[in-house]
Amino acid sequence: MTEESFAKRISLSLLWMNSGASFSAYFDDDDLFFGHSITVCGSPKKGLVSADIEG
Repeated sequence: MTEESFAKRISLSLLWMNSGASFSAYFDDDDLFFGHSITVCGSPKKGLVSADIEG
């Protein structure tokens, strides 16, 4: 699977930000990981900090 085909299959389901500008983005996985969610966390200052498969 290429990066491009991966990006086409996932979809943003929720974007959460707190007052400190940290964010968590939740993506539906289109069953790539058996229906789990992909969570990406970070901040504008630090950039992307983590990515996990949850659920």
